[in-house]
Amino acid sequence: MSPRDLISLVVLGAIWGSSYLVMRMSGPFLHPLPMIGVRLLSSALFYAVLMTHWKMWPAFRQQARRLFWLALLNTAIPFCLACWGAVRLQAGVAALLNATVPLFAALFALLWLREHLHAGQWLGVFFGFAGVALLLQERSGLEMEFHPLAASATMFAAAMYGFCVNAVKRYFQGVDARLVACGSTLWSAVLLVPLTCLYWPTQSVPAWVWGQVLWLGLMGTGIAYLLYFDLLARIGPTRASAVTYLLPLFAMFWGWLILGEVITPGEIYCGCLIALAVWLVNRR
Repeated sequence: MSPRDLISLVVLGAIWGSSYLVMRMSGPFLHPLPMIGVRLLSSALFYAVLMTHWKMWPAFRQQARRLFWLALLNTAIPFCLACWGAVRLQAGVAALLNATVPLFAALFALLWLREHLHAGQWLGVFFGFAGVALLLQERSGLEMEFHPLAASATMFAAAMYGFCVNAVKRYFQGVDARLVACGSTLWSAVLLVPLTCLYWPTQSVPAWVWGQVLWLGLMGTGIAYLLYFDLLARIGPTRASAVTYLLPLFAMFWGWLILGEVITPGEIYCGCLIALAVWLVNRR
């Protein structure tokens, strides 16, 4: 893995890890669906400006159908499934299920794209999942008590993410990664407008909450998707999806930095295991 890829992976993990903190702070004031909707709308406006600057609208029209399906399968449906599951599951359980994305990415890469991983990469995939599980056990005394339908919805969302990272490699080879990020987000914002309106808050929401949601749109989706789809194009689905393992680590770090939460020695050991997993997955 090149230094550029490593930096992109770490920055992406830091951005998405901080998103968990922002959503946790804003959650008591705003339903997740309008939060997601406004997040996507703000990132779509940001992308519309960039696409105009980059003169990408003709290319968007050429790829519009494929970008629509990517938006539906990679964002609109899994976002809603994950949102529905998150409000019915313990936060730790939901995060653990989300950490199965690299497992699904590796499985689809093997069965669909015939992309074989070497033994060290498979070991990294399972080390990463184990590290996330142990980290959540350490942090919250995780008890694996599932709401069956909510757990299934969250797991299906993870499977869709794993499928879509491979679909990007299969159907968008040679397409500018910036167009994939921008175009799919534009469609996603349009698709989620009805649910955003349906769950729009009836009571006033503090201005700082909207400010955090806009930050999620510009950084957690706008900048992050540009990094993510660029990584997908350069290092492949299995390696890029390993960023999922870094999210709990960075969420823990931001919680320590901003909220003063304590980090235990056990959490540091789990972090080392996750770092080892990411290195193994990305080792050629």
